[in-house]
Amino acid sequence: MSDLMFRDLMQRNKELWDKWTPLHVESDFYSHQDFIDGKQTLHQTELDLVGNVEGKSLMHLQCHFGQDTLSWARLGAQVTGVDISPEAIKVAKKAASILNLDAQFVCCNVLDAVEYVEGDFDIVFSSYGTIIWLPNLKPWASMIAQKLKKGGKFVIVEFHPLWSMFDEDMTKFEVPYFNSGAPQSFEVKEGSYASPTGEVNLEEHVWSHTLSDIYSALQRAGLTIESFKEYPYSHYNLYKNGYEAASDQFMIKDLEHWIPLMYSFVAQKTS
Repeated sequence: MSDLMFRDLMQRNKELWDKWTPLHVESDFYSHQDFIDGKQTLHQTELDLVGNVEGKSLMHLQCHFGQDTLSWARLGAQVTGVDISPEAIKVAKKAASILNLDAQFVCCNVLDAVEYVEGDFDIVFSSYGTIIWLPNLKPWASMIAQKLKKGGKFVIVEFHPLWSMFDEDMTKFEVPYFNSGAPQSFEVKEGSYASPTGEVNLEEHVWSHTLSDIYSALQRAGLTIESFKEYPYSHYNLYKNGYEAASDQFMIKDLEHWIPLMYSFVAQKTS
C-alpha cells in the first residue's frame, strides 16, 4: 500500500478515537474522576523501566486523553503528550488545567511529531495498545530517534503480538503474526475495549508487528537496544478466562507461563 493510503486509514482511525473518547472518559475502565482525584495510572513495570523522571523532559506517544502523561507529570517530569484525536487532546488539556499541572499536549499524527512537537527529550515513552495503529515502524522509529536528546532513552511496554493473534476465547487464531503490509480491518458497531456500549458504526484498521520488526526499526534508526523483556502476565484482563494471579498481574487460566502477554524494550540514543 502507498503512504497516501496508509494516511487515509490512519485518518479513519482518528475518527474512531474521536468517537471512543467520550465513551472512555465515562467508562469504569479509565475511572477518569478517580484519576482527577489522585489515582495513579502507571504500573510498576513502566515505573521501573523509565526510572526517576524528576526534572526530566518526557514525550508520551499516542497518549489518548493523557492520564499516563499527567501521571508522569505528577512524578516531576516535564511532559508533552501526543495524540491523533482532537477530542482526546481536549480532555487531556482540561485535566491538566484542573490538576494545575504544567503539561503540553499536541494533536497530530504521531509519525509527524518531528514537525509538530518542539524541542527534544530525555525520555520518549509509549505503552499498551499503541503500535498496532501504525502501518509502518520505520518512520515511527526515525521520529523517536530525532526527538531524543543524546543519551536519552526510549521505553515501550506493549501487549505481546503472540497473544494478540488469538480470539478472546483463546480457541483460534484471529490475526497473523507477520505484517503483510495490509491492515486487519474490523467493523465497530458499538463500544470499545473500554466501554461495552455506545453507538460507533465505524471501522478500525490495525497492523501486526513482530518483535523483530520493532527491534530492527529501532536499531536502524540508530538507537542502541539496552534491554528487552517478555512477561507472562498482563496488567489488563484481556480474556474471558483471564484472572488476577497477583496484584496487577493477570494471567490466562490453564495457560499460566505458557505464552508471553507483554514485552518491553529500552533503547538509548548514544550519538
